[in-house]
Amino acid sequence: MTEDEPIVYIVDDDPSIRRSLKRVIRSVGLKAETFSSAERFLDHKHRGNPSCLVLDLRLGGMSGRALKRRLDGTGESSPTIFMSAHEEDLAVAQAEEKDIVGCLGKPFPEDIFLRTIYSALGLAGNRPNHKQEERR
Repeated sequence: MTEDEPIVYIVDDDPSIRRSLKRVIRSVGLKAETFSSAERFLDHKHRGNPSCLVLDLRLGGMSGRALKRRLDGTGESSPTIFMSAHEEDLAVAQAEEKDIVGCLGKPFPEDIFLRTIYSALGLAGNRPNHKQEERR
């Protein structure tokens, strides 16, 4: 991977979800970094390359929506995908937030997740080589 390759930043307070999503993203040759809270994400020094945020709407402390608004306010916004196990949260976020790429209800299929990631990164027509072995 080169320095200008995109990074998918995942912010979720559930360690199993962070591990799973990171594995899926890496399986297609993309880089992923995970954070257990919005505050940890804000403390991290991010590279200035194209990136995508995958944010859980319900986090302990600052919520995913509050994090996005904070980043938008500083001019550091990135294509954002919200996720939640609570459909009502997704409906509100979809109606009220602008500049989001998608809202995914947990659990979601890997292929839908990857399509949304590719769209967020502008890779929809140019997917990276899928390194994952055929599992079906």
